[in-house]
Amino acid sequence: MIYYLILLMDNFLRKTAFLLSRQRRIVAYLDGLQVKVNALRELQSASGEELSALMPFILDEAFKGEL
Repeated sequence: MIYYLILLMDNFLRKTAFLLSRQRRIVAYLDGLQVKVNALRELQSASGEELSALMPFILDEAFKGEL
């Protein structure tokens, strides 16, 4: 009986260790994605600011017929 419990505990601990290592890999992957998403958000924000700065010039050129 005790031997059976030891085997169950050993099996449980091995599965738990495997699951934890897998979870850590998943978290590392998601952390990497978060870094990329943050970089894209910064680029998007900068692009929006540049477009906002260009818009008056583009409209002015369009109304002058110089586009």
